[in-house]
Amino acid sequence: MDVVKGKIEHLGGSVNIYSIPGMGTEVLLTLPLTLAIIQSLLVSTKGRYFAIPLSSVDEALSPTEVRLETVDDAPVMIMRDGKVLPLFRLDTLFDMGGDPKRMPEDGEHIVLIADNVGQQRGLVVGELHGRTEVVVKPMSRMFRQTRGLGGATVLGDGTIAFILDTRTIFPTREEL
Repeated sequence: MDVVKGKIEHLGGSVNIYSIPGMGTEVLLTLPLTLAIIQSLLVSTKGRYFAIPLSSVDEALSPTEVRLETVDDAPVMIMRDGKVLPLFRLDTLFDMGGDPKRMPEDGEHIVLIADNVGQQRGLVVGELHGRTEVVVKPMSRMFRQTRGLGGATVLGDGTIAFILDTRTIFPTREEL
């Protein structure tokens, strides 16, 4: 198992083992996006394109379809079941000059994203461009440590789109 763990970590992944005596063991292998073709939701904000892996997308909504509130001056969305979801703006996560406290407006969209443990968050984007298949290209050394990016792709018209790594894009509780 050490050899497997070493190889997976060399590729930028991780191995987590969860065990409960008398119940069983669960092995969770997490691998990075590498040269692969994935289904994604293509979005843009402030003229920059991003691909969100469809495996992480639960739903895409218009701000007029949901109930929006603020908690500690930060926008949140109230789900149908009453659960409160934090909203993060794509433009502020990548320092594109957005205001993290600005409420989503008409014309913008909220993409509900679930992480690998099922926790949902809302990502506010400028435009939705639909579902597409993209070829994942690894990031150059200069961008590899950029939080929230899992790769890049070249769209049919030659435009570059960054592929979001939904496991790392959102700030942790300690960073908020």
